[in-house]
This record gives sequence, C-alpha cells and structure tokens, in this order.
Amino acid sequence: MAAMERNISLQAIDAILKSRHILHWADCVIKKIRMKGWSITIEQLLQKCNIKYEVSPAAKKNLKKKVQSVCTVNEYFERNSLCFEMYWAADEDLKWAVEKGALAVVTKKQIADLPCIIVDNPLEVYGRMCLYFRELHSQVSATLVTGSIGKTTTKRMIESVYKQQYRTVTNPTNRNLLCHMGYDMQHIPSRTEKIIEEVSEDSPGYAFHSSVACRPRTVVITSVDKSHFENFGSQEAIVEEICSVTRAMDKDGCVIVNKDDFEYYDLVDAKITKVSTTDESADIYAQNIHLTSDGLEFDIVAGTQRHTNVKLHNIYAKHNVLIALYAYAAGRAEGVTPQNIIKGIEQFKMLGIRQNIFRTSDGILVYADCFNAVAKSIKSAIDSAQTIPLSCVNGENSVPRRIAVLGDIAEVGDLTMSMHEDVIRYVDESNFDYLFFAGSKLKAAWSNVKTRDSLKVVVCEDNKHIVSELKKIAPSDGDLVLLKGSHSSHLEEVMLSSFPETRTLITEERKAEITWRKKVVIS
Repeated sequence: MAAMERNISLQAIDAILKSRHILHWADCVIKKIRMKGWSITIEQLLQKCNIKYEVSPAAKKNLKKKVQSVCTVNEYFERNSLCFEMYWAADEDLKWAVEKGALAVVTKKQIADLPCIIVDNPLEVYGRMCLYFRELHSQVSATLVTGSIGKTTTKRMIESVYKQQYRTVTNPTNRNLLCHMGYDMQHIPSRTEKIIEEVSEDSPGYAFHSSVACRPRTVVITSVDKSHFENFGSQEAIVEEICSVTRAMDKDGCVIVNKDDFEYYDLVDAKITKVSTTDESADIYAQNIHLTSDGLEFDIVAGTQRHTNVKLHNIYAKHNVLIALYAYAAGRAEGVTPQNIIKGIEQFKMLGIRQNIFRTSDGILVYADCFNAVAKSIKSAIDSAQTIPLSCVNGENSVPRRIAVLGDIAEVGDLTMSMHEDVIRYVDESNFDYLFFAGSKLKAAWSNVKTRDSLKVVVCEDNKHIVSELKKIAPSDGDLVLLKGSHSSHLEEVMLSSFPETRTLITEERKAEITWRKKVVIS
C-alpha cells in the first residue's frame, strides 16, 4: 500500500531521505542547539499536552528518551521521533517508521509488536503536540489560507506583501496537509515575524487540527467548492470543515472572505473582512478591472483609501484580482503599510505550473495551469486564455490558434459526469480551436455532449498519445496551448514532452522549495 495518498511509496521516501540526509542531519543538530523545547522526553511531552494514553511494553522503555520531532510517514520523516498513524498509513508503513528510527508510533490500537502509544484520536494529538512547538515562537503571527481552490497562489501573494515589511516564512509549494503543517510548526526559523500556512480540507478533521497546530491570527477562505467531495459526501460537510479553522484562531483575529460567493457567516466566530470584485458594499473591493498587453490592471478601494492602476504583471485570469484583494486585506490585518501592500502585489510572479505563462523560442505561448483543478478553475483558465492577445513573434503564423489540453477532475464523487460535461460545453462556447484530452471521465462526458464543428476534438488514449497528436497539428509561432487538469492527470508530462524548454518552470519551483527547506533548517 502507498505510504501517502499522493502515492509516494516507502521506497521513494527512502530515496528522498537519502538525498536529503545532510539537511536531516543539520535539522537534528540545529534543533538541539537553538530550541530548549526539544530537550523534552516523550513522557514530558505527553504530560505537557495533557494527553490520555496507554503504552505498550515495547514503547514503555522509550518514554524517558528525548523526542526529536513528531511526524508522519512522509518525505519529512525524522529519526528519534514520535510517528503518528494517519488514515493513509498501513501497518507496514508504521513498521517502516520504527525500523527507520522512530521511538514509538502513536496509534488507535496496538499494532503487532510495535512500540505503540495508544490514544483515542491520533489526529487530534498530533495537532496538539505541534501546537506545543509552535508556541515556543509565541511572537510569530500566523496566517492560514484555506478553501477549495486558489490556496497556493493566495499564500504566495500574501507572502509577497508581508516580506516587504516583515521577516516572513512560507513553503513555496502546495504542501498543505496536516503532516506538512506539523513539520512547519517545528521548523520556524529564529527571528521570524510572520508565517503563512496553506491548509487543505482533504478529509474530515484535517483542516481543523491544522488550524489548532498553527493558531492563526489571520485566516483567508478563498472559495468553497466541491474539491474532495468524495471524502465528505456533501457540500455542507465541506463547508463545515473549511470554516472549522476559525475555531482555533486568536481571539483578536480576522477572517477574510469573498463577499461575492461566501454565505456561511454563521459558521465563523470571528471578525470578518469582506472583499469583492463586484460589490462596492464590501470592506475592500476592486474597480476598473481591465486587461492590458502586460496583464491585469485595476483599482483597489478600502474605506477612504483608493489605489489606482494596480498591476498584476503577466497574469491574465481575472480571479487573480480577487487574490490580490485577499492579500491586501491580510496585509492590512497584519500591519503592513498600504504602500508596501501595493508594492508586494505588483512584485508578485507566478511559480511552477500554476497559471504560469511561458513563451518558447518558437513563439508558442504555453499556459501551464496543470497542478490541480475543479470545474470553476478550468472555466477561469479558459476565460483567461481566450482573452490573452495572440501575436506572432516571428511573423510566420497569420492566424494563431488556441489549443486546450484538459485533464480529468479528481475527487468529485457523484458529481463527476455533470462536472465534466459542463467543462466540455464551456470549451465549446469559447474561442478555442482544438480540445485534446485522454481522461476516462472526460471521454465519458464527451459522448453526451455535441460540440460545434469548428472545435476540433481529439480524444486520446493517454498522455503519450496527446503528445503525438499535438505534433501532428504542430503548434507554432503565436499559438497558445493551455494545459489544465487535476494533478493526477500529470499534464506536466505532456508539457515537458511537447515543449522541453518549459522544464525551467519545474526546476524553478524545485529550487524555491530547496531554498525554503535550507532556510527553515539552518537559519
């Protein structure tokens, strides 16, 4: 069984730990030097967090040993740790953890002859223990970003705002599960003033216990959609999970929501700041939104303050104006000056394969937005891509084409067919010339939808087939190719095979993650 729901095998984790052994070693040394909180035994930690537990004979002998970290079976696993059972961890995963140096595993019941600390809810205990380490940095203000879509971009734009004025730390990638939150709380660099965390609702309890672990002062709820629908079974359950993060906030905290579509105020017990791209009764709103050849331009109005001609460079999807408003509201809540807020917004750049636009040396525009997707984000990507002005760099293509390469939407349960049919109809109503896909869900939906004759639909068997069919139409100077789908579709494979130059998008994101990891370990 895979060690994580991301299908990272134990062998792959072994390889990751081996490749990062110097960072793990430095991590161990630095913790012992800089943080008095790490001089604590397992027994002391259980007592300080007020945990009720039973202990197996194999684990009892380790209770007096100093614990290096609390972790799960993932790429951030550490020796001399308490390793926690999560819903995706099989017995062999926990056995692997003990073999790799975990002092004990925290579980709901005894597993074979493993050293087990048995508790009612490992998820809850993990969050409370991470909070213990987070509170060693009580001077640090935490901002939490949650919601169905747009979390990573929102987090990174808020970081761009905060760092104009404060020493700010955030993971640049989408590491947003509870196990990633726990790692971050145990690795807050010295002298940090602001941390920003991204939290996925993923499964029941994950968002809430993540918020317990970081104790946020500011919360941004980006959108409430149907991501992870199959894990919850209803829209109401998703809403409750997302809004549950506000229960663990600082009492003087602020929750930032989109007034245009947020309806769940009775589930939020905190001060609310409403932002909007359409409603001028919101606390902060945008006006005069328009596209330029360089990206988006708009005004921001916040009470008596107005900022005119705010620019998002090389960004064309209009929902990013809403993200800029989230960043503005978060900056204001955290004490950033208005001038620095605008500076941070305008300096923001996309990273990796999220809404990133790359022009190849042949003049082809590659719109890479293939890390994740729901129907709303696919529609937004189509809206954005069909409004980008197309021009030929080399003057060789008199009629540039718009080509959509779509992947299936994952984890939407009973909504699968209707959602995919809706997406195909949306492409059909756009100005795209081609639609390529290989996903089984899109294939099934396409059989139920009649598309216009001018939209050339190419149904493929797999990603390799998409690459070969793309070669047949030979994208050229001025053409735009949009790649959009859930991460499970692996459309980055199509992108890299068809446009090798785009590898720089992958390497830049990877370099950013390594730089962040070095910072949190060695600073």
